[in-house]
Amino acid sequence: MKIKSIFQQNHKRFIEDVIKVNDPDNISSEVEEYVITEEISKAMKSFFESYKISNSGANAVWISGFFGSGKSHLLKILSLVLENKELDGNVAKIFSEKIEDDHILRGDIELASKIPSKSILFNIDQLAVYSPEENQNPILSIFYKVFFNHQGYFGDMPHIAEFETWLDKEGVFGEFKNRFQNKTNDSWEEARRYCDIPKVNRNISEVVAEILGDDPNDYLNLLDKFDDNHKESIDDFCRRVYEYVSSKGDKFRLNFFVDEVGQFINNKTSLMLNLQTIAESLATKVKGRSWILVTSQESIDVIAGDANKSQKYDFSKIQDRFKIRLSLASRDVDEVIEKRLLRKNEESQVELKGIYSQIKDTLSTLFTLSDLGVILRTKYKDENEFVNKFPFIPYQFDLFQQCIRALSKFNIFQGGHTSVGERSMLRVFQEVLKIVDESELNVLVSYDKMYEGIKKEFKSEAIHMISLAENNIENSMVIRVLKTLFLVKYFKEFKTTITSISALLIDSYNVNLKEHNKIVKESLKLLESQNYIERNGEIYEFLTDKEKDIQKEIKIMKIDDQDVNKFLKEIFFDEIIKENKILFNHNKHYYSFHKKVNDTVSTYRSEYELSIEIVTPNYSGYYQNLLIQTSGSTTMIIKIPEEDDFISDIEMCIKTDKYTKIVSQNVSDDTKEGILTRKAKQNEERKSKLLTHARKLLSESQFYINGESHKTRETFDGKSKVEKAFQILIETVYTRIKMLDGYKYSEEEIKKIVFSRYPTKITDDNLYEPAQEI
Repeated sequence: MKIKSIFQQNHKRFIEDVIKVNDPDNISSEVEEYVITEEISKAMKSFFESYKISNSGANAVWISGFFGSGKSHLLKILSLVLENKELDGNVAKIFSEKIEDDHILRGDIELASKIPSKSILFNIDQLAVYSPEENQNPILSIFYKVFFNHQGYFGDMPHIAEFETWLDKEGVFGEFKNRFQNKTNDSWEEARRYCDIPKVNRNISEVVAEILGDDPNDYLNLLDKFDDNHKESIDDFCRRVYEYVSSKGDKFRLNFFVDEVGQFINNKTSLMLNLQTIAESLATKVKGRSWILVTSQESIDVIAGDANKSQKYDFSKIQDRFKIRLSLASRDVDEVIEKRLLRKNEESQVELKGIYSQIKDTLSTLFTLSDLGVILRTKYKDENEFVNKFPFIPYQFDLFQQCIRALSKFNIFQGGHTSVGERSMLRVFQEVLKIVDESELNVLVSYDKMYEGIKKEFKSEAIHMISLAENNIENSMVIRVLKTLFLVKYFKEFKTTITSISALLIDSYNVNLKEHNKIVKESLKLLESQNYIERNGEIYEFLTDKEKDIQKEIKIMKIDDQDVNKFLKEIFFDEIIKENKILFNHNKHYYSFHKKVNDTVSTYRSEYELSIEIVTPNYSGYYQNLLIQTSGSTTMIIKIPEEDDFISDIEMCIKTDKYTKIVSQNVSDDTKEGILTRKAKQNEERKSKLLTHARKLLSESQFYINGESHKTRETFDGKSKVEKAFQILIETVYTRIKMLDGYKYSEEEIKKIVFSRYPTKITDDNLYEPAQEI
């Protein structure tokens, strides 16, 4: 059995991945395909309970949800339901029947649909003619525009719409259009776009004069007068809406469905207040007969939470108006994808349950993502979830949303809008299925496949490095690793260690994990060597074009052994050991020492007889016989264990620090300046990790004293280990120090004894060992 044969519906069928609110095509299939999840059902209850009550006081709904959550889809369907549309059947009935367990909600939907109404559905961002900077109230202008358009007037040019409104009130609009076309052979709908042309203006005045029996010269500047008199205000708008609904009957309602209002407002307090005031005025002046339903990627609570102190009061008023909130959570996305795309046929359900019973123990240990800074669920709850999500893995639903959301903040997507809401997870998952559908049932979707599902949406410059790698590197795993690192680049909560990257790239539950991890590790090394990625300790990061150029420049920075030894001295002696002298426990006396790194003395004092030298793998004498070197010497050598990345990380740290300090003084490119700032911050993190790593290496080091190797008891505390080894060095250099039996002589006492006229009596009490020696 292959993956392509397990689905209840054809997984390659056309699915409208992005619901466009102003698109009249495919409406029937959009309604038929819509999935009402349990969470959405709960969220809709308060809306329909309020809507069915005339003048309930509520008239505003905030629908939130990001990337592919279906908020635009829901908004569009609600507009059809409330208008009681007939599309291959009654939309309200089809919609309500999708609710299986809540008969009250089904009844409320049917009651709401029977209230006579019209829906004005629009994407506010697409209709904006004026930017918020050019128009003090662009939201109100758009509401005027769509309201005029709904009545058949020319909303794009408000003064023309005002002219048409006047004709309609005079009862001659229809006659005007007919006479205009007879006179000019052009339809009014086409000609009104060119009203600034004198000929068209003259024709208008002649037709109006003809209808009203007046002199055409009286109407030559008629449109200019309407333009001068058109003054937009919320009161005026609400008055017009009230007059309109009143003309349609006592129970009639006019509802506005506004898509992507959150993106358009973009946390601007003035625009939020404009929206709130429009909604509030409609509630009071139109008496509950006009509702506003909006969509936003962010919930209204999040937007209010981001406000500063001076804005808090304003945002609280908005929250009070938009009391009804429908939040489409990520779990709704999971359920929609499972029901619309991944629903399995009966035969495959049996087959997959059998597979799960055999591999469930393997699956529970296969994906290691526990060391991350974010909680991701890698295990299937039970056999039913395995069947519902196969061939996808639970973590992919949430991780992909988070990654795409993060990428969108960095302007990675192409097109006029960077909203992640314009790109549907449903379509991405469908594209991935097409890639793996010829595979057997032992295959799982690896995370790099998600890149293939959405790559068409990325700007070409954003993925130039991947295209470059595909043209120059034949190893498929290397490319897969690079694509995975690109997807998670800006989602900083995900820690891209070798372990986590390997887990994301597992594409079968029969994988040889040891071999798989080895291949991933080799791929990462290759990508790092060719500057496609950067490693900072255990963390790997995808590099953009500019980041790659900077990384190359950092790597070719010139440093010498002295720079490295200075850095080693700072972390081992200044940061870890810290002391300039160490206490000898037997006599409680402190002994100073020289500090040496790789045969370089960092502090020279002639009176210091003892030395501590640290030897690292980059030192030419690292592999020499250190037993011979220390024989008869007053130096203790500490041999740091070989570690693949320790010295190379130190070199990168020194180069990065040197580069950022030099280049940042003269940088004028904002993008480059941002990269340099991030590099400097990352380098501080690298230093911190190197210090932790150095402590561990010091605790695991070999100590050489007077031709002998010493390895004291294992401890993570490198400093304690050095202090213990120093005790051995003192006893080795000062062989008879214990004869003092711990008695500490001051310089004054020694002078007194030496210059005394009478011999000092040596007793068994305080100098037993020297007495026995003599």
